[in-house]
Amino acid sequence: MLHSLGPMLWVIRIVLLAAFILHIWLGIQLKLENMAARPIAYAKKENQKAKLSGRTMWLTGLMVLAFFVYHILHFTARTTDARFAALVDAEGRYDVYSMVILGFQNTLLSGFYIVAVGLLCYHLSHGLYSMFQSMGWNSGDSNPKLELGAVILSILIFLGYCSIPVAVMAGWVQLPGGGH
Repeated sequence: MLHSLGPMLWVIRIVLLAAFILHIWLGIQLKLENMAARPIAYAKKENQKAKLSGRTMWLTGLMVLAFFVYHILHFTARTTDARFAALVDAEGRYDVYSMVILGFQNTLLSGFYIVAVGLLCYHLSHGLYSMFQSMGWNSGDSNPKLELGAVILSILIFLGYCSIPVAVMAGWVQLPGGGH
C-alpha cells in the first residue's frame, strides 16, 4: 500500500525530515556557541533588545518537535486513531481527506492543532526575521520592515493551517454524504 503513495511523496518527506533534523542540530550548535561566548553569567541579566520570541526559541522549538512527532503518528503512521487503518480510497491509497475530517471532528484534537500551529508560527516569525540578520541581509532601515514581514507571513500561515480544523468543526467540510 505504501507504494501507491508514489515515490515522490517519500522523497519529499525524506528531504523535509533531513531539513528538520539539520535545523535542530544547527539550533543546538548556535545555543552552545552563544553559551561558550559568555561562560560566566551576568550578575544581572537584562534583555533590552531580545524579544520574548527570541528568548523562547528553544521552548517553542521543543513544543514544535513534540507536535511534529504527534502529527507524523497521527496522519502518516496512522497510529493514533484506529479508524484510520481502514480508510482507503477506491485505488487503495490512504484516504487523507477522511482522516482529516474524522480527526478534526474531535474538538480537543483540533484545539491542540490550532495551539501547536500557533506556536510553530510564533517560532517561525522570529526565525524568519533572524535569518536576515544571520545572513547579514538587514540594515537599520530594513529591520522594522523585515520584522513586520515575518509577522505578517507567520500570521497568514497560521490562518491558512487553522482554517482546516475550523472548517471541519464548523461543519463546512464533511465526509461524503455528510456522515461522521
